[in-house]
This record gives sequence, structure tokens and C-alpha cells, in this order.
Amino acid sequence: MSEKKKIATREGFGKEIVALGKENPDILVVDIDIGKSCKTGDFRKELPQQYLNVGIAEQNGAGLAAGLATCGKVPFVVTYAVFGSLRMCEMIRQEVCYPNLNVKIACSHGGVTPANDGASHQSIEDMGAAHHPQHDRAHACRLSCSKKLVKAAAEYEGPVYLRFTRDAIPVIYPEDAEFKIGKANKLKEGKDISIIANGDTVSIALKAAEQLEAQVYP
Repeated sequence: MSEKKKIATREGFGKEIVALGKENPDILVVDIDIGKSCKTGDFRKELPQQYLNVGIAEQNGAGLAAGLATCGKVPFVVTYAVFGSLRMCEMIRQEVCYPNLNVKIACSHGGVTPANDGASHQSIEDMGAAHHPQHDRAHACRLSCSKKLVKAAAEYEGPVYLRFTRDAIPVIYPEDAEFKIGKANKLKEGKDISIIANGDTVSIALKAAEQLEAQVYP
């Protein structure tokens, strides 16, 4: 596993959403007034007609996105993971998942990577809060996977929760690695234990596997 290069997966979201927006004018960004951190600045500049900023009003953003989806649009609600899951939870459940609308909740600052922003902006419970039978969840673990994740979400019909990191994380996947919503990738063979991880914890899980191998097979 190489850790020479580290990139925040939110960077991949910012790049890919612009490319997808240019290809499909129905793709919209519903920004919760946090575009600088969530990397939607380029989208706002290049595709202003497909960009909406609702201010610091997460619940309103979810409701607006639901309405847009009923009109055939593909809205990406963009905010921090802690707010896009917990503060928007009821709206996502009732207004997005219950009618199975084509809304994407794209959240940066997942996990404890926003350490500098304090505990109020860290989120370790968001993946659980976002769990719903009609709500697929995905967490990117490197830049190229982040781009593929966003593209897959845009093509997927139905609600999707996307999670990205604030801080740069180790690059562990080759550029040509395949990514599919709902399917896991096996990175290492083993005999005695299975380690399941996603997002920024993948590199940590691989380190743990190496340490276990050293203990069992010195």
C-alpha cells in the first residue's frame, strides 16, 4: 500500500459534478451555503443556471431537491455529512426516500476528518442515520473512486447518500479500478479474519491487515 500521495475525496466530487452538469442540464446543485468547503465553486461559476444556494437551511434544501426531482431534475444537495444526515433526516425519510425520488445527498467532511472544525462538524453516525431501504449509501476512498461514485450516483435512479472526506487520505486504488454502487471490492486475501471498511478507513484497515499478518506469519 502506497501512502506517498494523499488527496481529499471532496476534490473529486467538485471536479466530476462540473463535468456531469455540462453533459446533463438536468443535474443541479442545491448548495447549503457551504460551497467553498464542499468544492462546488467551479460548478457555480461555470453552470450558474444549474446552481441554487438556499442558505444555511438544510431542511429547506432537502425539500427543494425533492420538488425538483418531481420535475425530472437530478438535484445534488451539498453540505457537511453531520448536517446532511442528522439535521435533514426527517426530510430525507419523508420527502425523498418514502416517494423514492431521484435526489442525491452529497456530503463532505465525513467521519472525523474535519478535526480542525471541531466536534460539532465531525460525523461518525451519519452512515447509520442515512440508512433507509430506499437510500443507497456510498463513501469514496480515493479521488478516482470519488469521480466514479458521483457519476454512478447521477446515473442511478433513486435516492443516494454520498460521503466525502475533508482531509487528504492515502491513495490506495489504481486509476482503472472499477466501482459499482452496492458492490464491494476485495483488496487483500486472508484466511483467519475479514476486515470490512469504506472511505477513509480503508487505508487504516489495510494497515491493520499488514500488522496482523506480521503477528501470525512472522
